[in-house]
Amino acid sequence: IMKRDILQKPLCRKFWPQTPSNDTNPHHVFRARDKERYRLRKQHRRNDIDSFRKMHHLRREFEKAQQLLNFVLEREKLNEADFEIQQEIFDQ
Repeated sequence: IMKRDILQKPLCRKFWPQTPSNDTNPHHVFRARDKERYRLRKQHRRNDIDSFRKMHHLRREFEKAQQLLNFVLEREKLNEADFEIQQEIFDQ
């Protein structure tokens, strides 16, 4: 109670008066956020048909790329096996 009398304001921060946004005093740091900025950050991405189609197309493209890489890997393994067989034949 003595501390509250000395400070001349409530002890709980949520009961303090709100600091104006144009106040430049560095000791008054708790200010309300600007509503415009808050709204811009809070926008949610819309899930519509167009974005779904784009994501579906992108997924198919990645699957095709993955399949091509698997084919290349298989080809390289076959080439290596072929080289080893030819080397064994040559050594005999």
